[in-house]
Amino acid sequence: MNRIGRLLKLSLPFVVSGGLLYYQLSTFDMGGVLAHVKGLVGLVFVPALLAYGVFSLWIEAFCLIRLFRTSGYTLRLWTAARIRAASYLIYIINYAIGAAALTALLRRRTRVSLGDAGGVVILIALFDMGILILLSGVSAAFQSSDAPAVRIGVIAAAGIGLVSGFAILRTPGSLGPLDRIRSLAVFRAARTTPPGMLLELGVLRLVFVTSFMAVGWSALWAFHIHVPFGEAILNIALTAIVSAIPIAVAGLGTGQAAFIVLFRGWADEGTLLACSLTLSAGLIALRAGMGFIFSQEYVREAIEAVRKESEQA
Repeated sequence: MNRIGRLLKLSLPFVVSGGLLYYQLSTFDMGGVLAHVKGLVGLVFVPALLAYGVFSLWIEAFCLIRLFRTSGYTLRLWTAARIRAASYLIYIINYAIGAAALTALLRRRTRVSLGDAGGVVILIALFDMGILILLSGVSAAFQSSDAPAVRIGVIAAAGIGLVSGFAILRTPGSLGPLDRIRSLAVFRAARTTPPGMLLELGVLRLVFVTSFMAVGWSALWAFHIHVPFGEAILNIALTAIVSAIPIAVAGLGTGQAAFIVLFRGWADEGTLLACSLTLSAGLIALRAGMGFIFSQEYVREAIEAVRKESEQA
């Protein structure tokens, strides 16, 4: 039964993505959708995507270096970049499994405990989600006349919940039975990282999320979808949040559904589907390529061990 349950759990994202994509593509004329993929896509979106790949990987690596340094562990920039890039392959399939793969790679390179390595990964993910929610809330507040009150309420509730959870982790007082959960190693980074480092991490992750927003904006521009700045930030952030829900492969299907609904007033649905698919396909191809190039990270120790044995023989 456990084996069947695990199989169903692993296959669910593929079923969800496949079903949603099949429905979306069968609803529109494929010839018309593909006709939109031309012109500025190569001139605007592709260069923006490549620049994002390099820039975002540098920020990701630097964040890892800074967080491990505050704990007394040294991680080189190139090593951190290779590790992060290698994990992209797994992240494409499933965010949770990708986070576990990144945790394992970090543990092998730094020799920290599995819990401490996982704590760093979780802390970065919390900052990314928090910044997306913050940007969504700010954008929605500035256009409250257009954004439904329910949407603003959901964003506000999510933001309050995230901040409250973080505050509970760092409070010095006793939480009674919850102290056992709070003391887990996976929450150590969130509990013990100095405030100055948290501020630095917040700035770095804001720049990271902003660079992602820029790629989304370039995709809209490439497809001649002219959206006001605040509305674009809000909708791209909400699409990213929906895509991050681990029920689909790399957000395929769920991301397209959210994108079409959120941007419906700015272009026809065929154009929106083409834009969303191009954005998703571009990001997947970028991360898959980077992950493939650095996939040797998963077997580096074994290769180095064989090399040393060969030299000693």
